[in-house]
Amino acid sequence: MAEKYEKEISSCSSVQDVRKQFEESAGLKEAVQDSMEPVKVLVHSLFSRLKLKEKPMLSFASASDHEVEAFADILRQIEPELEELHATKKDLKKLPKLKEFLSHCCYERKYVFGVKKCGQDRCKICKAPRLRKEV
Repeated sequence: MAEKYEKEISSCSSVQDVRKQFEESAGLKEAVQDSMEPVKVLVHSLFSRLKLKEKPMLSFASASDHEVEAFADILRQIEPELEELHATKKDLKKLPKLKEFLSHCCYERKYVFGVKKCGQDRCKICKAPRLRKEV
């Protein structure tokens, strides 16, 4: 990364500081993304050669800014009070409708997060499934 951007990033002590710096400094976010690209390619190539129980490990590209914003729009349909996109997990648990949705329709483990509808036709939280039960 250019020395200018290195100095800006080195002053940050948390992810929140980095996000704030991204907003304040033009070009910093792109410079960080460009500097991380060779590392991401290397890690992907290493993981793609690994196997667990004879099944190859999978790695995926991170979500684009457009995809993150689209997901935030979906979350805002569940919880209109969700304003800041960079909310922490602790902050999200304080929002009542989102908390209800997470406890009713989601499951979370150490490395897994999933969403599954309850299947009830009259559920007001996750709404009725669009597919038949047998499908």
